[in-house]
Amino acid sequence: AGGLTAILGDGEGQQLLVHRCRYLEASGCASICVNCCKMPTQDFFNNDMGVPMRMLPDYETLECRFQFGVAPTADDEAEARAVPCLGACPSAAAVREAWGREKPLEGVCVRMS
Repeated sequence: AGGLTAILGDGEGQQLLVHRCRYLEASGCASICVNCCKMPTQDFFNNDMGVPMRMLPDYETLECRFQFGVAPTADDEAEARAVPCLGACPSAAAVREAWGREKPLEGVCVRMS
């Protein structure tokens, strides 16, 4: 296994760009992205596989960047959980309709809060 690591490297500084995240595209919800994809995937790589990896979703382009060799920090998690509802979020749309609001609730996703 040591020889294979020497050939492949440890992945530090490597990135993987997912050009279009189907999970985010289908849900239209930042909270679903964070709680059902980003956090569990980071946990899998960092804890189960022992590979430091941080995910950086881009909610405007629906891209997601996997940064290898970089472990997520508590600040990363706090920032991810503070992302407000996206305009396409079906739960936010339902709240806007029910409460007569033009904008989603700031900083709160009604689906996962």
